[in-house]
Amino acid sequence: MKNIGVIIYDLATEYNYTVVNGIASYFENRTDIRLVITTVKIPHSSEGFFDYQFWSSIELLKTEEMDGYIIVPNSFTNYWDFNNLTESLKEFTKKPVVSVSVPLKLPNSKTALVSFENSYNFLISHLLNKHNITKIAFFSAENTYSPEAAQRLEAFKKALKNNNLDFNPDFILPGDFTSDTASKYILNHYKSKEDIPFDAIVCANDYTAIGCMAAFEQIGVKCPKDIIIAGFDDSPMASKIHPTITTINQFIPNNGYQAAKLLDDILNDCFVSENDYCTEAFPVYRQSCGCVDSSIQTNAYIDKDGIFHGINDRPISEEYNINLASSDNINNICQLLNLADAYTSLDSLKYSINPMLRLTHINSLSVCLYKNPVELNMDDDFVLPEQAYVTSLISKSQELNIHLTDGLNKTYFNPKKYLIPDDAKKKECGIFYLMPLFMRNKNFGYMIFKYDFTLTYVVPLYSKILTHTILQCYANEQAEKVTSRLIQKTENLDFQSKTDELTSLFNRRGFLQFGASLIDLSLAAEKEGLVFFCDMDGLKKINDTYGHKIGDLAIKTQAVILQKAFRESDLIGRLSGDEFGIVAPGLKIENLKKFRERLNKISEEESKKAELPIILSISAGYEKFDSDHNNLQDLLIAADKRLYEEKLIKHGK
Repeated sequence: MKNIGVIIYDLATEYNYTVVNGIASYFENRTDIRLVITTVKIPHSSEGFFDYQFWSSIELLKTEEMDGYIIVPNSFTNYWDFNNLTESLKEFTKKPVVSVSVPLKLPNSKTALVSFENSYNFLISHLLNKHNITKIAFFSAENTYSPEAAQRLEAFKKALKNNNLDFNPDFILPGDFTSDTASKYILNHYKSKEDIPFDAIVCANDYTAIGCMAAFEQIGVKCPKDIIIAGFDDSPMASKIHPTITTINQFIPNNGYQAAKLLDDILNDCFVSENDYCTEAFPVYRQSCGCVDSSIQTNAYIDKDGIFHGINDRPISEEYNINLASSDNINNICQLLNLADAYTSLDSLKYSINPMLRLTHINSLSVCLYKNPVELNMDDDFVLPEQAYVTSLISKSQELNIHLTDGLNKTYFNPKKYLIPDDAKKKECGIFYLMPLFMRNKNFGYMIFKYDFTLTYVVPLYSKILTHTILQCYANEQAEKVTSRLIQKTENLDFQSKTDELTSLFNRRGFLQFGASLIDLSLAAEKEGLVFFCDMDGLKKINDTYGHKIGDLAIKTQAVILQKAFRESDLIGRLSGDEFGIVAPGLKIENLKKFRERLNKISEEESKKAELPIILSISAGYEKFDSDHNNLQDLLIAADKRLYEEKLIKHGK
């Protein structure tokens, strides 16, 4: 089986996930290929807080088992200098490399090209001969690092010359492939139709065209009545807005498909010529140049030969319903988030991981952790550890569902040699996504999963929810282990001095010390929670009516009630005669109603079990702790204020 890595900036834009789908579609039914797709962002970047952590995937893809790579340079060019990108990818040329659309100028690399000179020539000829337009501007993408931005401008200039039109440097507008930049430029430079010195504008991509269209509409300039607008890419949005956009279709899926075919032929020692893997772009004439009637609500277009194509004769709004915003994915995401909130440890997560995978259409999942987490700051170079172990391994096709608990059955392997150890499972073919597991500046390992490539556009979101859930459970377990060790150590040193003799709970001194430590540990694991200040109802009346012996039994029973109502990981202390304090990491305010019902039920059961003459009850105030509010003394004071309010309500009743 051959292993192929796909390197792309992200999967958040239409171009990026469309080209990846084209690559994946070529290998869809292959049983001899494992395609590993990863998003890597930019190393040492301050954008997106800890997005620089994604670059660790680059080191993982350098594993010895990789046979070749497909790289999508265009996905980086809005964010990164092309020369720096090329320099960072040099090491990959030890294996065959194919780039999509843009040559990388690296040894042992080839490119699946896109030819668009003819398409620009057709477009300019169409504007001139069909619409009698001679004053044509070009909205460039010169503010990016994209080589294609310069190529498109040169192709535009050449098309003007071929059609005997003069090039006017003043008609070149600066942009960056984004609609926002285009819109702002138009609004800053033109206030009405009379201010605009050209009759048509050809944009470097469709998003720029959309931005122009919105800005012109705002100043009362109608498209195509007052101005003709054309784009490039024929992105899905081009046929979803009104008017639909005349554009150039570079057949993005085919560009990815041809890149995959080119690398496949190289790996099979076939003779290759890059021209054989070139995608020819073609013009698509729609409503923004007036060629398709504005009343037609389909993504219809007219081709370069003047032939009308009424593609998918359904309303644009209905076609849009196929996409993320109106699909079942929204419901799946909501269910995923609910499941993620329900589990607090890796042990509990293993019972929910299968339904989570069903919601994400993931067919197999491997979670690999480094022997020691890597602390990675923005200026650091990631060094891939040589020891990792598989902590979870799930495969529907092989009916595997293995969860190795921390500290048991660890078999270390070297991720520099292979992403998944040979003896962990039989290697599966198919389309996989690789995602680093990091929380802030700590990199714990990675997960790799097989998925349905038609859902590429939602894979980053699904994977982020999964990684967050896994890491939260991991952090919770580590915090609870530290808490457990802390309590054990206390028992050996000065347990007696910090323990209440009557209830065996922590006394005020012990509660304040270890409660503060538990809050610090919880926040280090990015887990917030609640602090409670509780006061037994009617203890004085119990003492006065039944005597102090029954009063002491009531206090001991109340301690048992609190221990059963709260979790083992929560910290409970007796602060004075009838006052108790609790630190409860992870407990949320919205869960308090159910918690109160549980507390009342346990109070009734334990009161009867202790043969008390009354059913005990307790009043409680609470306060949330987080990174900004973490002083236990202050939290108890705030909780005491809420307790006072609850007491007033009870007395009023």
